[in-house]
Amino acid sequence: MGDQPIQSGTSEPPDRHTSPDAGIPGMDKGTDGADSYHLDLVISKLLLIGVSLSLVIIAVGTTLTLVAAATKQAARSSITDLRHGSLELPALTVPHTVHALLSGIGRFDGPAVAMLGLLLLIATPMARVAASAFVFLAVRDAKFALITLAVLVILLGSFEFGHLVSG
Repeated sequence: MGDQPIQSGTSEPPDRHTSPDAGIPGMDKGTDGADSYHLDLVISKLLLIGVSLSLVIIAVGTTLTLVAAATKQAARSSITDLRHGSLELPALTVPHTVHALLSGIGRFDGPAVAMLGLLLLIATPMARVAASAFVFLAVRDAKFALITLAVLVILLGSFEFGHLVSG
């Protein structure tokens, strides 16, 4: 009746599901593997949700920028500038500080909302790296946890380095 024969010497059919992560420490099916495989799926959903949500927020910010009366002329002149080869948007005010970002979001300022979406897009892979570190810690894989934490420190340090260089 079953589609797989019973192996000789056992009373159970062979496992027909194999992990796509077989061979990766902590990601193969086993005592802790099922839990870590579930965590890997959660991390994948984190990426999907983060990217999708940032896309929606960027689209809302862009729409607000193009529709808002205060920025309509600025957006039109900036689009005209872009058509003529200029990559600068001098007519639009884009927030460069956390305070400007938060106050712009509170006013439903299009560029601020779009900037929030971009920040979420940047933060999504960083959240994935942090979640991966937790997965490796959960399966007690110190080597990969340490490597992943080092990558996270480098990512976070790059923001500070960029701030020092630009400011």
